[in-house]
Amino acid sequence: MWAARFSRRHITLLDRSFEDDLAASLDPSRVTVRYGRQWRVSQPQITSDFVSGKFGFVRRSAGSAIRFDEDREDFIVEDAPATQGNFVFYVVHLPSRVVAFEERLPDIRRQSFIGAMELLLREANAYWDLDSLSDEEDFEEWLAGIDLVTRFRATLKRPNPSPIRHARDVAELIEATNATSLVIEAGSAPEGAEGLEVTDTILGAAARHAGAGNGDFRMTGISGQSRRFFDSARRLFGRQLRLTDQTSEAEIVEQLRPIAVEAARVAGIESTQASDD
Repeated sequence: MWAARFSRRHITLLDRSFEDDLAASLDPSRVTVRYGRQWRVSQPQITSDFVSGKFGFVRRSAGSAIRFDEDREDFIVEDAPATQGNFVFYVVHLPSRVVAFEERLPDIRRQSFIGAMELLLREANAYWDLDSLSDEEDFEEWLAGIDLVTRFRATLKRPNPSPIRHARDVAELIEATNATSLVIEAGSAPEGAEGLEVTDTILGAAARHAGAGNGDFRMTGISGQSRRFFDSARRLFGRQLRLTDQTSEAEIVEQLRPIAVEAARVAGIESTQASDD
């Protein structure tokens, strides 16, 4: 499964709260068509700080059916439109606006879930981006195994207005220039003995800001005599669900809830409820 965060980077006087936008979007009567698939949600379930449900698609396509005609003693081909589809479970952690969701290959991939959910929101006049979260613990582990960092490059999006730990360190860089995105690039001479300082610097803050769903970053490091590379777009937060043939729908949701909370913690995302009210 994967985790992503709902982000709204531009605020207007007509904006509703996240909870109101989510309620308007998760309407089982709403049908969103994307690439020929009719995406819909089930009736959402609300429990404390969580909203959960199913999100999937149906698609009718031209097809044929083969049956054996007993009277004619022959195989008969008949037109029979086929219906295909699939769905996944999702859980939204309201305080952090992080959603944890399944991936059911090949029908529903991570990006197809995100694209369909964003379209569902926009058709309900709820303008939120859904940004995949990087695994910051994976990044910290990679950094600990590097002797020195030689190159750093981050593409940063305008920060979400709600408070995110580390976002304040880079927000002024974007907002002062009125940019929608900003690139930070740094390099050290190959023969440099020190390399780049990442921890507790603007580079580290940029990496954490991007990893919290506000961009992406890449790094090159040296470990011994070998080069090592880190690409946040390839190190997304993901976990395995424990599923068997007997796993119930309620049990799947119970597994997704703590994963959504963990994803928010790993990405350094604070509660956003105070700023939404």
